[in-house]
Amino acid sequence: MAISQINFKSTSLSSAPAFLVYPNSDQSNMANDETLVFDLEYFDQNTNFASNTFTAPVTGKYLMCVAARIDAVDENASWVRIEMVTSNRSYSPSLVDPGGLGTNDYMSIDFSIIVDMDANDTCFLRWGQTGGSETADKKDKTVWSGALIC
Repeated sequence: MAISQINFKSTSLSSAPAFLVYPNSDQSNMANDETLVFDLEYFDQNTNFASNTFTAPVTGKYLMCVAARIDAVDENASWVRIEMVTSNRSYSPSLVDPGGLGTNDYMSIDFSIIVDMDANDTCFLRWGQTGGSETADKKDKTVWSGALIC
């Protein structure tokens, strides 16, 4: 089947919601449960992304992809993560034990997940950490993208 023949719940490909966002600057010394800031857009088809949050315009399955560079994670933290929080549930697909890292080292936390969203459900990302000092910095190279896939 050609891509042009896919039925996106009566939404054409040119108007299907999709976004790719990134931060204007580093986000320093992140605390547990702190919302990750994404204040610049490469694109936001249909303007469904605002204030660090994606709002689903229609019910469907959305592919979400995160590629984050995190610096200065305290090696004494038991674990760190980026949590995706939607109106329906939260996802923590990448739980990282920073033991063995020096506090000035960096790590990448990357994941993709398909989430079920109803119309007007929201989705945002937040930092999670237990133990250690709040020294982690999200770098301005971090990106988050999402798109309706069915």
